[in-house]
Amino acid sequence: MLKPRRRHPPGAARRGQRGLSLVELMVGVTIGLIIAAAATLLMTGQLIENRRLVSETQVQQDLRAATDLMARELRRVGAANELNVLGTVWHAGSSGASPNAMASTLTLAPSKVEFNYQPIVGPSAVPPFSGFELQGSTVRTRIGGQWQELTDPNTLRVTALTPTVVSDGSAAIVLPCAKACPPPGGPTDCWPRFEVRRARVTLQVEAKADATVQRSLSSSTRLRNDLVRFNAISAAGVAALCPA
Repeated sequence: MLKPRRRHPPGAARRGQRGLSLVELMVGVTIGLIIAAAATLLMTGQLIENRRLVSETQVQQDLRAATDLMARELRRVGAANELNVLGTVWHAGSSGASPNAMASTLTLAPSKVEFNYQPIVGPSAVPPFSGFELQGSTVRTRIGGQWQELTDPNTLRVTALTPTVVSDGSAAIVLPCAKACPPPGGPTDCWPRFEVRRARVTLQVEAKADATVQRSLSSSTRLRNDLVRFNAISAAGVAALCPA
């Protein structure tokens, strides 16, 4: 038996096809704005973090390059060419040793280091003067008598340059002479001492684009041309050589 079709009251079909109400529309817009704001904040945070990472990478690379160059240059402190070296060291065929003038030219000052070395181009070559200094927020190096920028001021600011010369932990070695020292003083007071030295340079920097990005790096290197130090025993305070 067929059931009679159920009749809807007039206007019921039109009421079932209504759109969103104003309240529903406002709720939907609000939810959409919240999602868009969260996505914007997330993207902004990612961009800031990416910019900070790039800045940190640039600072680290420039800092490492600068300290490596300084360490490589400091290894040349006191270098003497082959034609002059026999007059500045102790060897069996000499009656005595003379101080290496190049080895004692290392000078340290706040935010500055200076030194000389002898290039391998002949005995009459003029020893070049080299060094590093902190000028403003940039480290400069002296090449050929001219100061040039070693660090990029567009990438980082150098806040401190600290050079030091330290011992490698071994005691100075006494180089015995053929004869005892003349008076005044003891028989070995004039004998030279061989000193092993290490140079350490510490740089503290910050990124120019972001001052919160700060780094510090120390580079230590042994000075190839160790210092032979002579003791002053004469009344005039002159460093005496080994007695012949």
